[in-house]
Amino acid sequence: MFSSATTLAKLLQVRPLVIELLESMDSNFWNHLELSVEDYCRERGLDAVSLIKKAGSLPVPPKNLNWNDEPLYRLVDFLTADHRRFQETDLPEISHLLDLHNIPVYPDGYVLKLAFQSYKAFEEKFLNHMREEEEHVFPHILQLEACHRLTKLDPHLHRGAVGVFAETQNHSAEEELKRRVEEIREKVSEHRLQEPTASVTHTIHRKLEELESRLAAHAVLEVEYLFPRATAIEKRLMTRERERQRDFLPYTAPV
Repeated sequence: MFSSATTLAKLLQVRPLVIELLESMDSNFWNHLELSVEDYCRERGLDAVSLIKKAGSLPVPPKNLNWNDEPLYRLVDFLTADHRRFQETDLPEISHLLDLHNIPVYPDGYVLKLAFQSYKAFEEKFLNHMREEEEHVFPHILQLEACHRLTKLDPHLHRGAVGVFAETQNHSAEEELKRRVEEIREKVSEHRLQEPTASVTHTIHRKLEELESRLAAHAVLEVEYLFPRATAIEKRLMTRERERQRDFLPYTAPV
């Protein structure tokens, strides 16, 4: 998964829980995210091979934690691992089932072809949504939380970034994805009713129900825990930054 050429930024993107490991050794790593693991470890006198091994063996946090009490980087690590399961298991399995060439073609069997087309559109949008979160939104949240805990870090705030994403993209994206899965499931249900003995169709229907349930649970973690907490941190940091700027305003003598 990782190599000595992996940058610290990429390391945190793939496994946010590495924050816990790195901060136990050197909280200043936040100012060197562009460095490779090899370069960073050489500058700090650390063993790159040992660090990579430890990072690769970190367990994913369990899903039943109280997410209001856990650091956000632990929640982001869980959500990122959830993305991997969507990408590597759930989506390919359903795509394979819908694209089987030996599915019996009944008089109205075209609904499965329509379902497959809808599914591929859903899959593309969902993959883009997860990529946007992992490459931009999650790293921003991780740095916000670090700036909140480590007051010496420069927050480099983009005003309202988390709140804007939560309101204009994340919620609507999750709702649209949920709607698309429901539509696909309805198409598959039509075929299942037309031909109750089609075992493949029953399997597809069950897999879609499982995906819909997991997608809903994933959205709850983001909408009810991750984004409200990250938005609150962002607001506190902006307030802190305004107070700092006010303290450094040049003195103007009264006229």
